[in-house]
Amino acid sequence: MTEALAIPDSQITNLPEMKRQADLRIEIATYWAEKLMDIVEKRNMATTIQGKKYLQVEGWQVVGELCGVTPIVEWTRPWMDGDQKRGYEARVNIMDRDGRIVSSGESSCGFDAFPCRGKTGSEQEKAARSAAQTWAASRAYRNKFGFVAKLAGYEPTPAEEMSGVSTEVSAPRRGRPPNKGTTPEAGSSWLTQFKDALTKLCGTEAKALEFLGTQGYERWEEVPSHEKARDIYKAKAKEKS
Repeated sequence: MTEALAIPDSQITNLPEMKRQADLRIEIATYWAEKLMDIVEKRNMATTIQGKKYLQVEGWQVVGELCGVTPIVEWTRPWMDGDQKRGYEARVNIMDRDGRIVSSGESSCGFDAFPCRGKTGSEQEKAARSAAQTWAASRAYRNKFGFVAKLAGYEPTPAEEMSGVSTEVSAPRRGRPPNKGTTPEAGSSWLTQFKDALTKLCGTEAKALEFLGTQGYERWEEVPSHEKARDIYKAKAKEKS
């Protein structure tokens, strides 16, 4: 037992260097985390779910840029259930500058998922394919760099994996609010006014529903309050500004 736990002489000799390398890695990761927090909060790249913050795919891409890696789609294919196509699934590799794979992730998107709502035919196909790739990329980033997100105060699970849970977009540190004259007004008909206002802002109801899905709601009726509706509208207005 004593021999099994013994530390090789080579490691004892290199212990000071090993400590220095460990300290350096922690220092670099902490620097990445600080930069990540600054960018994500300013650019509204996080989603708050039940009091915890989750990075959206754009936030994970920031981590990738800081670390010098790039997501590459290895494959995208139909997600089959027997003879029936249910959607698409994808695999994404995270690669460093030397072309080495440092992480991978797989995910799927069904035609009944929120990115496909309001779409048919080729538009539905493209939406499912794109979402599968996006979610696979988020998962690949998380597998390698989840610790950076945690150091920055975010949950390591990608926001895209938390769809269907009541969410709100993390408030940015600065930025202009939308024109008060076009924000849904308070009152008993706030949901109808919110639907009309967001549809007008997005251009079509299908696009409005697609954006609503990114906030964790698949139907208008799922938005729980007038206050939440205002938050969603403001998030879209800021995205377009």
